[in-house]
Amino acid sequence: LQSVVLKAVDPPAKRGAPMQDRELISSLAAEVGIPPLALRTSDAALDRWMDQGLWQIETNDADGARTVTARLGDGRGTEAFKKIVFRADRPYLLDFLAGVQRGGVAIPVDVMMGPGLGPPSFERKSPYVSGPMGVVFWNGKHKNNPANPKEAKSREWKEGAATWAGVEDNYFAWVFLPATPDPVLVLQQKNLKVMPPADGKSTSKEVVLSMPFAGMNVPADGGLMYLGPKRPEVLSAADLRLMSLSKMGPIATALLHFLRFLHGFLGNWGLAIIALTVAIRLAF
Repeated sequence: LQSVVLKAVDPPAKRGAPMQDRELISSLAAEVGIPPLALRTSDAALDRWMDQGLWQIETNDADGARTVTARLGDGRGTEAFKKIVFRADRPYLLDFLAGVQRGGVAIPVDVMMGPGLGPPSFERKSPYVSGPMGVVFWNGKHKNNPANPKEAKSREWKEGAATWAGVEDNYFAWVFLPATPDPVLVLQQKNLKVMPPADGKSTSKEVVLSMPFAGMNVPADGGLMYLGPKRPEVLSAADLRLMSLSKMGPIATALLHFLRFLHGFLGNWGLAIIALTVAIRLAF
């Protein structure tokens, strides 16, 4: 996976300019040697074969959906596949399935998410935009772990059935929702410290999440993958299980909807904020 572009989701560089596109795949993916959605096993030689192999891509359009399947085989019984389904009525939510087998026997495999999310941290000019964090919804609780390159070892999260897990920053998220939460799921978070080639001084704090996947064992038991903004209305429309990503309570969400309504009516964010403030003062 080399590129995932969200259309017209970033604020414009200048007032009055159109919204900008956002690339969710970090430019550091090739440098750190962990391409997004790479498959990892306990066999390093097998992993290299999958990273360097020439995958055959098949596409199929039917019933308002586009299915993209990538297959790799060595002709001697070792096979790997990844399948992604895009649906017109779910712009940020994808069906995802993957697996590896050798001689007809499934091999336990992890799917890699990251590195990071969007531009590397050294390219983020705003102080209000944090670096990437590993995030998981476990046993009804939302937990995250910021990238910390000082940690020499990967961090393992093992607490119970995960409703979803992935990588997030302030405004966007890339998470996987397994069809069947695994009660003994172990997630590994790798914290990376990368020196950009541009100036040789800044560093990029990135995170890669490794998530176990058993797609070959149960072909129908894949899951959903969300790649998109953390706006409450988008998350709720995609899947209600993602609502905790917005980190906004019901009152704050209602006020945000009202603020956007005022902006649509007044055409100016400053006036919309003033109108919202006046409305709250009058109400209380």
